[in-house]
Amino acid sequence: MLTVFICVNFYKNKYNISNKYKSSVVDLLIKIVNLCKSFSDQTILENINLNIAKGEIHGIIGSSGAGKSTLLRCINGLEPYHSGSVMVDDVKVDTLSSQSLRALRKKIGMVFQDFALLENKTAYDNIMLPLQCWAIDRSVRHQRVSELLTLVGLPDKANAFPKNLSGGQKQRVAIARTLALNPDIILCDEATSALDPQTAKSILTLLKTINQQTQITIVMVTHQLEVIKSICHRVSIIDNKTVVLTAPVIDVLVQEPLAYQKLIGSHPIITPYGNVGLKIICNDSDNDRQLLSVLAQQLQINFQIVDAKTEHCNGHALTIFSICFLQHELSRVCYFLDDQQIKYCHINPPITNNEASHVF
Repeated sequence: MLTVFICVNFYKNKYNISNKYKSSVVDLLIKIVNLCKSFSDQTILENINLNIAKGEIHGIIGSSGAGKSTLLRCINGLEPYHSGSVMVDDVKVDTLSSQSLRALRKKIGMVFQDFALLENKTAYDNIMLPLQCWAIDRSVRHQRVSELLTLVGLPDKANAFPKNLSGGQKQRVAIARTLALNPDIILCDEATSALDPQTAKSILTLLKTINQQTQITIVMVTHQLEVIKSICHRVSIIDNKTVVLTAPVIDVLVQEPLAYQKLIGSHPIITPYGNVGLKIICNDSDNDRQLLSVLAQQLQINFQIVDAKTEHCNGHALTIFSICFLQHELSRVCYFLDDQQIKYCHINPPITNNEASHVF
């Protein structure tokens, strides 16, 4: 029987989406091994295993109370943990002295849901604050703040106080403040949850642009799937206090592993007895839109469409048809799809749970 599989280069070559995060040779910036965290007698995080590569945008998603924000605070050393290890740029966080931990946090910026701006300071002064705290030279400070206001699109709001800024403008100021010390990592804790959809989209576009221009590593904690789809390269799903899945976002959207189905409340596709099922992945070209008609006409196969959806991932649109047909037709259908250079996979997803420790 012909084995059906997804070609990993498909996403890279056809849609120009970076494939380096699937590679076995990557530059890890954050490495978490068997992390456990409790408050009193309540376990919040249990056996967390997670690797985050330098330069990637990594999403962490889960239901409210899953421990996502606590995990972020363990990364930057704001929360102690009871066992396991967190390494940032090859430095073990829980072994650092107070002074060394402060130096580490200089390289890790935070963006919060509620902006965390000082109401009695202007946008300019809010961005200036971390530079003043680290006693950066005065002339360098002013040049840096001006650069950052331009970067986030607010050069005309330098003297505005937070009360006179919109939610999106406040978050842009917060992002500029986070970038003031040229951090290696930005940790975003529900950074767009308090914003309307259009404003949230503009903030995500800004973060994506910053990542592309500076190669800064961004970790996005969110409960919004659209945030993950918009800008993240890979996603980790937290459920039942642990990371149950880590994989490229596009693979998760196409293959819908069990952890993802549970997160969004969907159910696996059931094929009729004696049938096999394939997911056929198409783009927006005319040829792809006519694929099912051509398949039926040329092969004269009776198949059933059991599901169809369009997914948008990092600016690319994919239409995914799930079809089923009799088992003995599998080899003919696969040969046809291969000949047409159309990508496909089994309806039963090859991604399984508990993959976090095997990503790299």
